[in-house]
Amino acid sequence: MHAIIYALGRKRCPSTVADIAVFGLIKYIHSYQYTLVGNPAMSSHSVDLRQRIVSLYEKGEGSIRQLAKRFLVSPDSVRRLLKTYRTTGSVAPKPHADGSQPTLKAAEQQVLRALIEADNDANLAQLSERLAERTSVRVSGSTVSRTLTKMGITRKKKS
Repeated sequence: MHAIIYALGRKRCPSTVADIAVFGLIKYIHSYQYTLVGNPAMSSHSVDLRQRIVSLYEKGEGSIRQLAKRFLVSPDSVRRLLKTYRTTGSVAPKPHADGSQPTLKAAEQQVLRALIEADNDANLAQLSERLAERTSVRVSGSTVSRTLTKMGITRKKKS
């Protein structure tokens, strides 16, 4: 894709019908790539690619910008990779942090389940207040709703 843009003389706006067709194809390929693999900027680079970048940089076979252009990554990615390699001695990506921890732990979830069983007609604000009285953990109605969804408890009333 980059070669096609370069071949067109780095034009920002297509001027001929052929240029318009090529730019349309590039745009389609780029959007199709996102639908196939998600956002490529958010995925981690392979360990093999990381090792090649570090080894070439250490051999002096390119600057950070040159290596970034050669391997189609951002210069900041190369900088971060080199910094990680210098501090840890490894090029492996960091493990996923698993996101934020749930506000209501298992004990509070059991109390919430008991509150639902005791009074199924209570609204989310009431459940939040009662939960705070029993556990001293204050949460919003939205948090109660998300927790109930994760627990598999529906709030829909039977008619």
